[in-house]
Amino acid sequence: MVPLAGDEQKKKVYGGIWEALARPKDCGGLGFMDVKVMNICLLCKWLERLERCDSSIYVQLLRRKYLGEQSIFQQKKKLRGSQFWRDLLSIRHWFQQGRVIAKMG
Repeated sequence: MVPLAGDEQKKKVYGGIWEALARPKDCGGLGFMDVKVMNICLLCKWLERLERCDSSIYVQLLRRKYLGEQSIFQQKKKLRGSQFWRDLLSIRHWFQQGRVIAKMG
């Protein structure tokens, strides 16, 4: 009978395999993406739409329900609201770090 590997050893093996799978295809991996990073990027797109006051019905609904005339950055983190809204509030710092405001004129 073969002894079972400890949790620490399992994490190392799986972590090594994941790193190999997540490499780009041209570097020998399968090109899997990091879904956490992808989720942050998609939520940042929503923040951009909210800041631009996009005319989409979904953006208008979010603005009326949660923002009113305020900016998303004027909102204090609240425990109320949908999971989607709480996630938007939780990633504002990522959006601010990558945001560039262009001067007109």
